[in-house]
Amino acid sequence: MNEELNTSQLGEQLTPEGGNEDYKALYFQEIQNAKKLRGRAQEAEAMIDSYKKQQEEVKVQKNVDNIKKAVTLEETSEQLSSKSKDLFNELFGEN
Repeated sequence: MNEELNTSQLGEQLTPEGGNEDYKALYFQEIQNAKKLRGRAQEAEAMIDSYKKQQEEVKVQKNVDNIKKAVTLEETSEQLSSKSKDLFNELFGEN
């Protein structure tokens, strides 16, 4: 009987107020809480990384679009320039 009592109260201690506390259960509860908090922190960090990556992709896409527009405008201005030269030559011809 004495051994049974000691084994059952292994995780329990008498507090100064006189109440019984199951310190082993409290310890495991704190471990579970710490694991949850760490998991949430990792999820938040992953979301932040995903957001930053998405913003970087948007920025790169805008730069690519600007480069495409610039190239198109240069080609257009070159084409207009050659067309205007051809038209000038037709009108005032170099015979």
